[in-house]
Amino acid sequence: MSPFWKGLRGRTWNTTLAFWINRACYRLFPAQAKHWLAYPFDLHLRRFYVPYLGGWTDGGGILWALLHYENPDFEISWIERLASGKVGIDLGAHRGYWLLLHRRKIPSDALIFAFEPYLPNIPYLAQNLYENGVKNVAILQIAASAGPGKVSMGVSTGPFGEMGGTAHLVQEGGEYVAYAVKVADWLSALNLPRVDWIKMDIEGAEVAALEGALPLLERYKPDLWIEVHGTFKALQPLLERANYRVAGEKWYEAPREGMGHIWAVPA
Repeated sequence: MSPFWKGLRGRTWNTTLAFWINRACYRLFPAQAKHWLAYPFDLHLRRFYVPYLGGWTDGGGILWALLHYENPDFEISWIERLASGKVGIDLGAHRGYWLLLHRRKIPSDALIFAFEPYLPNIPYLAQNLYENGVKNVAILQIAASAGPGKVSMGVSTGPFGEMGGTAHLVQEGGEYVAYAVKVADWLSALNLPRVDWIKMDIEGAEVAALEGALPLLERYKPDLWIEVHGTFKALQPLLERANYRVAGEKWYEAPREGMGHIWAVPA
């Protein structure tokens, strides 16, 4: 696969030039450059066309494309259900990277609910979807948990800066407070005829979110794509309780330990 930055361009020629200068500086002076999005020019708030995504995104979105372009969140064969799914739930939509990457597989008449509890990500998510013609997504600034209420979140500001926007749900002491719902209860109020898939990328909160979705699994039997953060041992009994089996798995460390991705389907 070609590098994602092949053919990348900014809104203006000087933004495109700034990108290539940053990239050159990062390669030549890695000790001085925190990241190629930030040195010597701050590119986080600029808009770019990314050929890999086939669309426009903010500078923070480009970072995510870089991190995942050779290693997509889920195997392509796992997400074939997108092509026939009419209703999907994206838990942890961030700025829309996953939805943009797979938008051509999703039918135009499908309805997607995108949960993103971290408010600073919402304008970017909305703009990224709008600029790329994605009109079938309802954005919800809310978290998914085992029950309704407030949850505290620790916002990552690692080496890539806060623009990465990764949010970690924790029990207490977080930097950011968001409202949470039990997804099954929230969805029952809509009385939808079907739910075909659920994607979870919520930085360690997947156990609480799955616990809150169990009645939904029993009723609709959607495919599940879950990014796991050392939580597989806690997820497995919940999947078994819902009569689900792991149909695919990919791990970056020892199998079923640490970070990885699973695909689960009704047994």
